[in-house]
Formats: sequence, structure tokens, C-alpha cells
Amino acid sequence: MRENADGGAQPRHLNPTLSLGRHRLSPSRFAFLHQPLLSIAGISLFGSLLRLSVRLTGPFFFGPFLLHDIRPEAESILRRLPTGSVSHCELLLRAAIVVYHNWASWAQYTAWHNFGALWFVGLGVDAPGKWPPLFGDPWQACSLRRYWGVF
Repeated sequence: MRENADGGAQPRHLNPTLSLGRHRLSPSRFAFLHQPLLSIAGISLFGSLLRLSVRLTGPFFFGPFLLHDIRPEAESILRRLPTGSVSHCELLLRAAIVVYHNWASWAQYTAWHNFGALWFVGLGVDAPGKWPPLFGDPWQACSLRRYWGVF
């Protein structure tokens, strides 16, 4: 039984390589390289749109951001909720910071992972199968347990 470039067996004895000048890429490797490129482009575009939307709509939704909103006495939000001393602006600001922090972390880790995949798979050092997605499906993270376990 013949083996392909990725080390797997080929029962039909096909030659799966494409000739692109002096470089030879297998179709799976060539197809794999599109996904990280599109992912990096999408992350860059969405990040730019997110920054622009925050810059344009931030003052409307969050009002003026004051140092009073992040004072040391405001660290504990759960104890202050029943007393009514938590403002609407403070709740929106905290929610936005959490969402933005998670987005920024996911985007940075995913982009670096995709750069590594492009580099090593593009040079032929690794097979595409050695670069699975870094994170799972974000739509499966519907609870804290699934967020940390699945995503």
C-alpha cells in the first residue's frame, strides 16, 4: 500500500500532488491554507469594525466614563446591587469590558495559531492534520461549565 505525503495510507494508489511551478502541494494542504487566511482576514475586519463602533457609539451607550466608575469601593458589585448604588452605566461598562476582553483574547490566540499553521503547513514542515482548531464552537458555550469545558 502506498503512503501519501502526510504519512497516511493510499489504498487507491493515487498521486494527490499539484504542481505549482517548482513547489508541490497536496490538495488537502492547499485547501487547508485558505481557512487560516480567511480566519485572519475576518478577525482583522471584525476587530476594526468593533473598535470603530465603540468609538462612535460608546459615549451614547456608556455616557461619560469617569474614574468614579472604577474606584476601589466599586470593586464588589454583588454586595452593592441590593442597595441600588450600582448605576446603569457601571453595569454596561462591566459587561462591555468582559465581552471585549474575551473577544480580544480569542482573536489574538486564534490569529497566532493561524499564523503558525500557515507558516508550518505552507512550508511543508507539518501536515494539516497537526493543526486542528485551537478553540471549539463558540455556540456550544451556553453555560459556564460548557464555556470552560467545550469552548
